[in-house]
Amino acid sequence: MSIKLKTLEYHLNIIYPCVIQVHIIDETIFEGMPKWGFEDSKNYIAYYRLLLGDIIPKDVKVCLYLDVDMFVLEDIRTLFMIPLDNKVIAANSGHVDITTANHVLQSVDDKRNFYFAKIPYYFCSGLMLINMNEWRTRNIQHNSLEFLHKYKSHYADQDALNAIIMGDIVVLPPTFGILIFQSAMSLKNGDSNCHFLRQILTTSKIIHFNGYAKPWISKYSYLDATYTPLDYPYHEQWWDMARQTPVFNQELQAIFHNNKNDTTALYSYIKALSIKLQNLEFKLDETNRKLYKTRYPHKIVLHKVKNTYIKLKDFLKFYPNKQ
Repeated sequence: MSIKLKTLEYHLNIIYPCVIQVHIIDETIFEGMPKWGFEDSKNYIAYYRLLLGDIIPKDVKVCLYLDVDMFVLEDIRTLFMIPLDNKVIAANSGHVDITTANHVLQSVDDKRNFYFAKIPYYFCSGLMLINMNEWRTRNIQHNSLEFLHKYKSHYADQDALNAIIMGDIVVLPPTFGILIFQSAMSLKNGDSNCHFLRQILTTSKIIHFNGYAKPWISKYSYLDATYTPLDYPYHEQWWDMARQTPVFNQELQAIFHNNKNDTTALYSYIKALSIKLQNLEFKLDETNRKLYKTRYPHKIVLHKVKNTYIKLKDFLKFYPNKQ
């Protein structure tokens, strides 16, 4: 692989001077933290970006971090023209109209939970223009890792960074890093923001193929409420570019043709349908339990009394002197 990366570096230098560097990360620092990703391939990779302060050379003032599922449509040098002043990062939520989050993180010691509703703006960590001086001065790495050891994160490093930075960021326009999975859902459902969303997608500078929207997995990997796959914008454009990639174009061509295979599509659809039905069955069970409590509250009370009586009886059996 190192030979291929060197060859890729050579070809890229014909277009623009660059250096590809590989950093080996010791994952023991993340042990105990929730892994992130799809069910069969969860890992600690999302936390790697927290270590940028150690990885990026000290003389680098500004760093652009991009997730691997980003698709850049314009010259990224325009991003570096954005003034950061004394802010740690420039980023956005990835949505056209959502700026806050309301999820709650449970504390590891069960003492005090963390409420994201108190943060004025919740950003997506998949695209960050980072002020490296502020990143190090505010000790973002240490504070984020400390937070992750205190709370059970839902969204890996993203929760920690939002909790530490507390919305004190330069907010980028939604044309940078628009979330394609949520966008496809909004367009399919005919949400009220569809007109504005289509405008954003037409003028987007960076596309974020988050979740199941990734072009290199089958479009049948996720089914909507009508049990049909979603159409994701920019998939064809991504493949047009990917198949021109030097050195790795053969591997990418193989993935492209495999995803077009009817057998692959059928297998992906069956797997997605199975997950959908399992989730539906779980929701039905939950609904039935709630309905039972509503319809037969006296049975619930009697059941609790009976269990309490049995526990008390067992207690007295082992401790007769307490009678």
